[in-house]
Amino acid sequence: MGHVKFARETGIKYSDWYGKHWAKWSDAVTEAGYEPNKMVSAYDENLLIEHVIGLIREIKKFPTSGDFRLKAYNAKGFPAHNTFNRLGKKTEMTQKILNYCKDNSGYEDITKICEGVLASSEKKEQKIDSEKTEPQFGYVYLMKPGRYYKIGKSDCVEKRNYEIVINLPEKLKII
Repeated sequence: MGHVKFARETGIKYSDWYGKHWAKWSDAVTEAGYEPNKMVSAYDENLLIEHVIGLIREIKKFPTSGDFRLKAYNAKGFPAHNTFNRLGKKTEMTQKILNYCKDNSGYEDITKICEGVLASSEKKEQKIDSEKTEPQFGYVYLMKPGRYYKIGKSDCVEKRNYEIVINLPEKLKII
């Protein structure tokens, strides 16, 4: 964002120099005799896992997104909350942490918490799977208020008809 400040201070807009004098802002910075900013390298995955382990030990539970945000905001040197997305969603992150703990000693407390998280997520998945296998019964309806049509689905067409009729100035006909 250095080019934004440059434009504000000098009045020379991005469109005045981009593609005419320099291909990118770092070229302009280099030509001015300065060293352009370097890209920040990605954290090592094991380092991220160690940060998560430290946070788990601190709060004595598996961290939520809010826990990561709070820690990053309050602790200098702790990675930004979205950095931990590299470890995957909750179950994938938990599995990576569990594998790390099993490969290294002294993490029995973390292993216990992670196994609990995985067991809990497996129960949720089983519940979702069992709900998907049960057939749901209902109706597909076609209604005509005036010159327009309304198609939808409901388990009770009469109730849906009543809900729609309240909001329409015209008479509703169920087809």
